[in-house]
Amino acid sequence: MRVMIFGPIEFVMLFLATSTLDTATQWASRQIRTGEFQTGATNTKANFKNLVCSQMSWLSSKCTADLWLDVRTHSTFAGISGALVQNSLTFNDGRAARRSCSLRCG
Repeated sequence: MRVMIFGPIEFVMLFLATSTLDTATQWASRQIRTGEFQTGATNTKANFKNLVCSQMSWLSSKCTADLWLDVRTHSTFAGISGALVQNSLTFNDGRAARRSCSLRCG
């Protein structure tokens, strides 16, 4: 009986968290694609992480501690591959090569 009650609630919470993260990363990555982030005085990895977390209001208390960001530039979309590994995360805001940029979160 509990599964019938809490299963759908857990599914809804997972859906809300996923869609919130998706929207926040889309909004923040657009700042990189348009060049707005690079032209600001505060264009560091920590500031970009805060930018993502500021769009996740109901999850922001856990966001800054638990969010992993890997931002890289690639010459082609085919160059984007690999699993997200915490000890190999990088932050390249795309200033040098304006081709394609990948943002992965974990």
